[in-house]
Amino acid sequence: MIHPVAWCDINTLIGRTPLICISGVLGIPGPLYAKCEFMNPTGSHKVRPYASMLMAAERAGMINPDTEVVDYTTGNGAAAMAWLCSLRGYRCTAIMPYGLPEARYAQTQSYGASIIRSDGPATNVAAARARAEAYVKERPNERVLLNQSDNPENAAGFEQLGKEICEETQGLTTFVCGFGTGGALTGTSRVLRKAFPKLRIIGVEVDRSPVLWESRTGLPAPHEFHNVIGFSPGAIAKVMDTSYVDESVLVTEEEAARWVQIIRENTGHWVGTSSGASVAMAARLLKNGSVGAPCLTLLWDVGWKYV
Repeated sequence: MIHPVAWCDINTLIGRTPLICISGVLGIPGPLYAKCEFMNPTGSHKVRPYASMLMAAERAGMINPDTEVVDYTTGNGAAAMAWLCSLRGYRCTAIMPYGLPEARYAQTQSYGASIIRSDGPATNVAAARARAEAYVKERPNERVLLNQSDNPENAAGFEQLGKEICEETQGLTTFVCGFGTGGALTGTSRVLRKAFPKLRIIGVEVDRSPVLWESRTGLPAPHEFHNVIGFSPGAIAKVMDTSYVDESVLVTEEEAARWVQIIRENTGHWVGTSSGASVAMAARLLKNGSVGAPCLTLLWDVGWKYV
């Protein structure tokens, strides 16, 4: 007998995304596993942390039916926050940079959220954050900033992802993971490292803004905006625990875009450039033998969010 879940039960709607093996169809050594986070509600991994942050704020008494929920985001978080607020009955405002794909603004507004556009380009998270902080200060008794870069619930929201992976894999040796705020890398690694103590964790950064790579190598690096939305925002967020990262590797925008096409042609899944960047690095490292298998990476979001 089928037992459907409640349409608004976020605890059962989020997560349990498929884990697929893609190394065979991509013609690379493996196994390379990919967790299909783009199959979450709103089409990305971001519903996990935003559900965690929102429910924590509810438990702390920070939110009531008249509260306006606010955060700065490059789009996936905006849609996740807007969807969750629509289910919970809260007003919602997303502070998003100019220059993002129009699909991101449209999706967020479709859930009833308001949008304030901060200075571009699309990866200018610092400007969006400053605008969000100023907006909340205008009416501090009516507005709450979830503050994804500093909020520990961002990382905590990904611990369930780590638990799912532990149930679905055995003998995992490598985790290849990009990062924006670093919530996904931190929360997932927190669980995986306990289950697989010898796990090697590789951080993926865009070569135009490799802040972790620069700090670890001591070599100068550019700090430029780029088109791999969601990765390499130009700073290490407070929520990210960099001690989990064993090595930082660099990907180019061109590699990320090329691997989006490769993934679509060979698996049928249309994912975004952050997913392309992750698979590109996993494939490179597996091919040159610098990491072991089984290897895991994430398919973060759907491709139409980049249109």
